[in-house]
Order: sequence, then structure tokens, then C-alpha cells
Amino acid sequence: MMLKNTQAVPPRVHSIERLAELATVRKDLPTDVLVLDDFYVSTRYPDASVGLPFEMIGREEAEMALGIATTSLDVVRRRLLGDEQR
Repeated sequence: MMLKNTQAVPPRVHSIERLAELATVRKDLPTDVLVLDDFYVSTRYPDASVGLPFEMIGREEAEMALGIATTSLDVVRRRLLGDEQR
């Protein structure tokens, strides 16, 4: 999205909040989108956590995160396709 809007290559960042700001979609995303950062770190870098991801994340938490991620992706897709005005 940043590339589309500014023609600039986005920096390498892992923070959802920072990526959303760079893509100018932060205000359109669910308020709880930031919890996805916690899931990213524990699954991408399992040795950085106290336990293994499958031991720490239950079904209910995973379903909640999937719902947030799905909603967020829908927002970004609509913006990329131009279905919503800024």
C-alpha cells in the first residue's frame, strides 16, 4: 500500500501499528489490531517466548486473532482496490 501511494519501498518493520501508519490505514483498522503483534513475535521467534506457541496460544485466542487479521486484510484489500475513499 505504501508503494502504491508513495512509490517508496517500505522499511522493514514488524510493528503492525507502524506498518498501518505507513500504509495510511491505521484509522480504518479494528482498534484491537495491535494484539496481532504479540502473536507474530511468539510464532516467528519461538525461542523468544517462555514456551512454545502451541502451548501458549489457545483455540479461543487463535480464533480471535484470526478474526482481527481477516477484518484488517479486508480493509487493506478494499483500499488497494480503490473501493473506499480516504
